[in-house]
Amino acid sequence: NGSVIPLFKKQIRNKEPITITHPGMPRFFMTIKDAVGVILKIAAETNGREIYILKMRALKIMDLAEAIALRLTNKKPNIKIIGMRPGEKLYEMLLTEEEAKRAEDKGNIMVLRQQLLTPHYVSKILRPKKTIRPEEYDSRKATFLSKQEIINLLVSEKII
Repeated sequence: NGSVIPLFKKQIRNKEPITITHPGMPRFFMTIKDAVGVILKIAAETNGREIYILKMRALKIMDLAEAIALRLTNKKPNIKIIGMRPGEKLYEMLLTEEEAKRAEDKGNIMVLRQQLLTPHYVSKILRPKKTIRPEEYDSRKATFLSKQEIINLLVSEKII
């Protein structure tokens, strides 16, 4: 849900310009396979009250549009910048510095343990076994997939 890929494919098929809100907009990206895998993993190990965050790959929206167009038409696309919509964020942050202090690195996911403070129960802050660097989960500072890596991913997942 929320993917721009169907919109980009439709615009390319209809020979319309690909509409992008902001050329420098970075985004995290997950496939359906990624989402299902993390849900199954979480279901098997959750204790309740944790927040699970998938470590996603990052890309630039402009690179995604160009990669899809190159794959489908073998040409550089006609891109139209339409500006950001109200409420739209320029970048994404999956984990803040404060959250990283109590998050645990579990391979392809991070587990954020919640502090529960009630009169009847006070949870302990669990010290993570492996430190998490929150800047890695800020889409402005992430390592981006190249256009060829985007194409390879979209083809391998049968998205394009």
